[in-house]
Amino acid sequence: MLAALFGGGDDATRIALDIIDYRESAENGIEQISDLTDKGVMTSDDFSKIENYITVSSDVFTVYCVAAVNRGGKPGARITTEVVLKRGSRPHEVLFSYQGTSN
Repeated sequence: MLAALFGGGDDATRIALDIIDYRESAENGIEQISDLTDKGVMTSDDFSKIENYITVSSDVFTVYCVAAVNRGGKPGARITTEVVLKRGSRPHEVLFSYQGTSN
């Protein structure tokens, strides 16, 4: 999911893995979102791409995913998925989930 926020690809995967590695190695996890730039986990430019989509202060988070079919330049069906998760246990507890389609 993190890699998708950065647009996918090798660089996005590297940044996502760096964030996960930092979180898992930090004694108290990521305490402040600014830790990611202050500790050199990512650049300020990379941070600006995701700052409105991440938090470190909540035990509940939402994952959105939209997939769309493109048929020769013409839009097709879309599948939208939303899942609200509560972290604190593994696997995370699903509090709400929705999946729907549209044209």
